[in-house]
Amino acid sequence: MSDINSVDDNNLKRLSNILKKKGAISPKKSGDSVEGKPAADVADLSPQSSNKKIPMNDFQKISKWTQDLKEMKPDDARLDRIKERLESGFYSSPDVMNKLLD
Repeated sequence: MSDINSVDDNNLKRLSNILKKKGAISPKKSGDSVEGKPAADVADLSPQSSNKKIPMNDFQKISKWTQDLKEMKPDDARLDRIKERLESGFYSSPDVMNKLLD
């Protein structure tokens, strides 16, 4: 039973510290509560309650980028222009090759 109480005490202390940091309660023991605060201030206490996005790590960012690239559709007009240039030999001219390599 003492284990449950110690966990509860730790959670209460942690929540109290979060509330103090957010300014929802006073760091002093004056008895201020959340009651006088606007709803927006109270809802800003955690990412879950305010629907804020939790920052992504690098692997999640790369995964999202690759997924976005997979979902992208090529521009047909641009593909047609490139195909025409390839067939006409435009890219095989020395001037164009030098520009592409620079």
